[in-house]
Amino acid sequence: MSVCLKYNKALAALALLAALGCGQNNMVPVKGTVTLDGQPIEGALVKFIPKPGAASHEATAVTDASGNFSLGTLKDGDGAWRGVYKVCVQKIMIDPADMSKIPDLPGGADPSSPKTEGASRAQVMRAMKYKKNIFPKEYMNADTTPLEKTVPTDGPVLIDIKSKR
Repeated sequence: MSVCLKYNKALAALALLAALGCGQNNMVPVKGTVTLDGQPIEGALVKFIPKPGAASHEATAVTDASGNFSLGTLKDGDGAWRGVYKVCVQKIMIDPADMSKIPDLPGGADPSSPKTEGASRAQVMRAMKYKKNIFPKEYMNADTTPLEKTVPTDGPVLIDIKSKR
């Protein structure tokens, strides 16, 4: 291998490391709240997905009991890179009314997450059939979500979704 080729590879590696290091310096804390029809939602998955062509990465969080979240990109709560994002929100659970339709699932499954320890694949698949997203379907996918946010934000982000009734 020529010295020139080795030199170019070394420069490319340094440029990549520098870009990664600069990206960390551009991380911005992003906090917010998720509500459904004005009520805070615990356990919702929030994803900030960079718009196509953006030089950033997906940032995620899970809401607490008050519906609050703090985005993380490389680790929990470290923030998001500057840029424009499509925002997706979902919370998958089993309606308590449907639990009686899954009588053979062991472990006394709770409505939000059926316990699968000791369950057969068939039992788990029957339970999965009853899982539903509590948010309207359009909020699950970056191509269909109407939510868009720019980081840095002007204070906490309020994601107030209306259910379709």
